[in-house]
Amino acid sequence: MIPGLGADPARPGHLALVYAYYTPGSCAGSGCALGIAFVQSPDGGSTWTKPLRLDVEPMQMDWLAEAEGRMVGDYFSTAFAAGRIVPVFTLAIAPSTAGRLHEAIFAASLKPLA
Repeated sequence: MIPGLGADPARPGHLALVYAYYTPGSCAGSGCALGIAFVQSPDGGSTWTKPLRLDVEPMQMDWLAEAEGRMVGDYFSTAFAAGRIVPVFTLAIAPSTAGRLHEAIFAASLKPLA
């Protein structure tokens, strides 16, 4: 799992987490696939919400740029701003036929727990 954890400065104990994970069963074949999900906790991490999926489809590892490994995890974070939770994460789609990668950074604006 590749995490991006944030803590709400206005509400002690409220945490939010965006993360990448290997999708179940994806590593059995030729290459693993990554999913992106989000959870939050009202009680300092004792309990967590059901994961909210943020990707449309899992990303194949060869869709990601490569340096000293695939470039996905350095860009995960979660912030609290103006009463909202803002997870920031990487998404990619299949490369073009010319081999050009299509990877970008995205953010969502999510409602915190009541």
